Amino acid sequence: MIQAANNIDKTRIAKNTMLLYIRMIISLGVGVYTARLLLNSLGVVDYGLYNVIFGIAAAFTFFSNAMLSATQRFLCHELGKGQSNDVRAVFSVSILLFASITVLFFILAETAGLWFVKHKLNFPAGKMETALIVYHASVVTMLFKILQMPYTAVVTSHENMKTFAAINIFESLLYLISVLVLRFIFIDRVIYFSVFYTLVNLFVLLSYVLYCTGNYAECSLRPAVKLKYVKSIATFFFWSLFGSVANISKQHGLNLLLNMFCGVIMNAAWGIATQVGNALNQFAASFQQAFNPQILKCYANSDTKSFEDLLYSCSKYSFLLLWLITLPFLLQTEFILKLWLGSELPEKTVIFTQLVLVYILIDAICGPLWMTAQATGNIKRYQVEISCLIFSSFVFSFIALKLGAPAYSVAVINTAVNAAALLYRLFYLRREIDLHIRRFCLKALLPMATVAAISTICGIVALPFTGSKWYTIIGYLLAVSLVNAVIMLFIGLSGAEREDLKIFLTRMMKIVKKQTDF
Repeated sequence: MIQAANNIDKTRIAKNTMLLYIRMIISLGVGVYTARLLLNSLGVVDYGLYNVIFGIAAAFTFFSNAMLSATQRFLCHELGKGQSNDVRAVFSVSILLFASITVLFFILAETAGLWFVKHKLNFPAGKMETALIVYHASVVTMLFKILQMPYTAVVTSHENMKTFAAINIFESLLYLISVLVLRFIFIDRVIYFSVFYTLVNLFVLLSYVLYCTGNYAECSLRPAVKLKYVKSIATFFFWSLFGSVANISKQHGLNLLLNMFCGVIMNAAWGIATQVGNALNQFAASFQQAFNPQILKCYANSDTKSFEDLLYSCSKYSFLLLWLITLPFLLQTEFILKLWLGSELPEKTVIFTQLVLVYILIDAICGPLWMTAQATGNIKRYQVEISCLIFSSFVFSFIALKLGAPAYSVAVINTAVNAAALLYRLFYLRREIDLHIRRFCLKALLPMATVAAISTICGIVALPFTGSKWYTIIGYLLAVSLVNAVIMLFIGLSGAEREDLKIFLTRMMKIVKKQTDF
């Protein structure tokens, strides 16, 4: 690539980061509150039933996930080059492909998926009829989610995080209302909740369609299909499909294995653990989402220096932001879960949650590396190799459970495979774009490991002095977070990065003040 001047739009990144954090805080607050309400309203059995059923429907969306990656990559690429006609062509092709995917999803879900629910899943006696109704509602929900994806890709590719955050907050509030309404329903609450959630996703879909068609020329009803994009996007989509299938096997296949070998109680425990992991992962994901379009556009413009700076910084900052929240959770998992969900926790919830948190910490490092691989456009070899590696977690988990290993072995294997995937991505990018692994280790991995080691030791040393009272534990958690933040500031960041952080926070404060004055 050709060396170019630093062309990172730091003001836009600061604004988008602030908006995404506002969205994340509201969504996280709503999610934490509704999770407890939902578990209490449905009960452990129905909560586990819904978790595994929704996972079946979501498993058939692997087509759409691959298509979303292709759409985002090509939209950002053309926007980076400033080609408006080509942006419209990319969106038009994407709409046609998403429509085809929707039809294919519906056929697969209502044939193979329905058969699997009827004949392979393990439900308590008398729950099959309920499971089938929930499944059909989940299929419709996923249809709406698939149709929404090309419009979401347009909004994020334009870096319009204000609208993205607003719609996401709107979705969270509708979800909260759906859970609150369950209090007034006394029979088959899981069925009613499935229907409510379907309606929520319909409203979200309509919001995206109305906004995009009214604000972006490429989303108008005048299609501009170009054959070169049909071939390019279809090829990218085909190879992305490998990764999507592997990720589905990891996300939902493991849930199915737990159901088949261990029952719905383990599904409930896994569901809680993954919900905690996903909620905390929003901290890193929100940060990365503000950076991802810039990474793609810098690569499209051959802006090497900006590209490398973004890659190193995004990986390190993503991990550190997540570690600030995750460390207290790892040290006092059972206390926090009981404070959140009540005294009754499904069996193995604590160890599942701890292992899932380790998994998402590794994932936070991988996010920018994965986006970089997508940016190159040449993903055939990458997708085949990384997909085989990721899918191995399903294979090894099946073997482990078949041999009588405990249920949490699934989470152990999944985390170990993710660590191997991180190493693979580094060596792949060294071969593909001449990534300097040594520089990445020195600028990103070494500071992460140092901060994690020192803060963990400090937390463990102080643990025996915590006591068992709730107020002493909360005081301990606050102290651990404060010490962790100081360690990050003076050990995790260099002097130049501390100055950049100061400038970054100043920009965000100016943006907040400007919005408030307005």
